[in-house]
Amino acid sequence: MTNNRRKFLLNSALLSGTFFLSNPLKTVAQITKRANELENIHDTLTIYHTNDLHGELGNQLSSKNGLSFIKGKLSQNEDSGLMLDAGDFLSGTGDLSADKKMIGTMNNTGYHIATLGNKELENGEEYLSDLISFMNFNLVNCNYSFNNSSLTSKVNPYVIFKSGRMKIGVTGVGAELTNNSIHFNNPYTSATKVATLLKNEKQCDIVICLSHLGMNSMGFNNKDFAAASENIDIIIGGHGENAQLNPYVLRNKLKEQVILRQGLSNGSMLGKMTFKHNDQKEVRAVDFRKFLSAPKASVESIVQA
Repeated sequence: MTNNRRKFLLNSALLSGTFFLSNPLKTVAQITKRANELENIHDTLTIYHTNDLHGELGNQLSSKNGLSFIKGKLSQNEDSGLMLDAGDFLSGTGDLSADKKMIGTMNNTGYHIATLGNKELENGEEYLSDLISFMNFNLVNCNYSFNNSSLTSKVNPYVIFKSGRMKIGVTGVGAELTNNSIHFNNPYTSATKVATLLKNEKQCDIVICLSHLGMNSMGFNNKDFAAASENIDIIIGGHGENAQLNPYVLRNKLKEQVILRQGLSNGSMLGKMTFKHNDQKEVRAVDFRKFLSAPKASVESIVQA
């Protein structure tokens, strides 16, 4: 285990939604909401995340669900952070006007990175390729081999963000597609290969995987993915069924801890994770929150294995 790889959650107590660590984690510095602000914040990493938006914009007047709800909750949070989506942000209907509007609203909301779900590829590679030019956020996937050369160049196997001396690598994997010519590679081995590159060669301090495999799907799924993984610190899931509202802490192939989290679909939940560290980049506390369109408490419990 490398020096910059530390266990995420050890024997500790949950207090007001915060897990205080008995041992430090030398892996995290903050990413702010805009990439050009990354150099200015040094003691906190805040991650916001969604999954399976399904093209749902929601009611801009009531802001009770959809992307309007997500955008409203973000505006109420004082903490800037990295904004991620774990796939199926489009509806898959092939409505070009609606998809452009959804992408434009995601741009305005401040998304940094999204992975590909089956909905993004429902209408073929060329359709998605034409839409990418409207995106101000990055697309990541490391286990699909595209026939469309434009997609090959525009969908990145990973993206690296910098904050001071710290590096955060983000990759993504997708589920096997039906009636599609895209070649599907094993997501577990593909992601582990990229994560190892990010940790060892690119010297990333933390690696996040956006995984559209589903929490308990038959075949490939996020729980088994966490167990088979190496060098991945956080898995943010999508593929809506059996969402786990509270974060799991699981063991990877090397018996190191991996945080696994997946929220609700159709823009009815905004997830938030906050990692606090000191001047020596040692993480002292991890805070998990969820903001639901239904009025429920936002503080979360932890499922540890």
